[in-house]
Amino acid sequence: MQAIVIAPRLEALRQRLAKEGFDAMLVVNEANVSYLSGFTNRESYLFLSGIKAGAANVFITDSRYAEQAKDECPAYEVLLYRDPSPPLPRRLQELCAAYGVGRLAFEAAHIGYAQHKEISAALTEVELVPAENFIEDLRIVKDASEIACLRKACAGTDKVFADIRAIIRPGLTEKELEWALLQSVHEQGCEPSFPFIVVSGVRGSLPHGMAGDKKLAAGEFLTVDFGCMYKGYRADITRTVFIGRPTDKQRRLYDIVLAANKLGEKTVRAGVAAQAVDTAVRGYIAEQGYGENFGHGLGHGLGLDIHERPFMGRVSRDTLQEGCLVTVEPGIYLPGHCGIRVEDTVLVQKNGCENLFSSPKELICL
Repeated sequence: MQAIVIAPRLEALRQRLAKEGFDAMLVVNEANVSYLSGFTNRESYLFLSGIKAGAANVFITDSRYAEQAKDECPAYEVLLYRDPSPPLPRRLQELCAAYGVGRLAFEAAHIGYAQHKEISAALTEVELVPAENFIEDLRIVKDASEIACLRKACAGTDKVFADIRAIIRPGLTEKELEWALLQSVHEQGCEPSFPFIVVSGVRGSLPHGMAGDKKLAAGEFLTVDFGCMYKGYRADITRTVFIGRPTDKQRRLYDIVLAANKLGEKTVRAGVAAQAVDTAVRGYIAEQGYGENFGHGLGHGLGLDIHERPFMGRVSRDTLQEGCLVTVEPGIYLPGHCGIRVEDTVLVQKNGCENLFSSPKELICL
């Protein structure tokens, strides 16, 4: 994958560095390291010099990951740090001197105070300048290889939902259902995208509630928010089902959320302000009398991170672009009663979007 995909990513970043007047960049965020190198592990860094400074690709890691880095990152020179090798600040000092770096960009959102202090102390001849979203801007639009991985992740997620529907029953605990979700994810050859959300009955009003010892019971909603991760790319789905037969009021509540989900997906298309999609859906839910019960944003981008740009919310400044992926996940949460959320992952297209899931979302009664 690296030979085809990594080169244009590095070229695009170097163009940004040149435009902003940087000689090189230090990359510390794990997802960004993976995006620019193909590495699938952790605790490693990238030193990328600009075109005028030699266009060097240096992968900085310790002995635990050296062999893996050489195998997965052929576009990079692998340089070791940590005892018995020199510490990271010393390695950066050596690299900056070797490539004539006077102005070094770093990821301000992803480096801690203590680490920044250590690096600053070592790079006395180098100007350290924070760089915001240089790599995140590139990651918004997915290339063909990324979309293929996300399709695989979503297909696996569909299979997981089919598996767990067959075992949901009164008396099963939320934790037992969570364990079944995790088992099924691994059976698809995937890993979990994030810590799963499994809440039922009155606990459904917790948008990010974790599975507990509560037993599933007839007459209640059950919400499961989960996803498969395939080659580092993360799917995200939420389905709310009903155990038993709902009352007319319960069914109407579900129908409002489902209609909101469909409205959001109908509104998503390239060129639309992400905030406008949120506004349309939020307005609909408010018209139905539940505006105060939908607090979180409508959706978010996803890929190597489960939450990444673009974000669809009330204060978003993002614009949807063809080739980006976002979730559409409206919800209604009634403390002391229940909660309902319906979420899909969709691929933004020129004239609309494609839902990457095939799992049914009309109310399922079990």
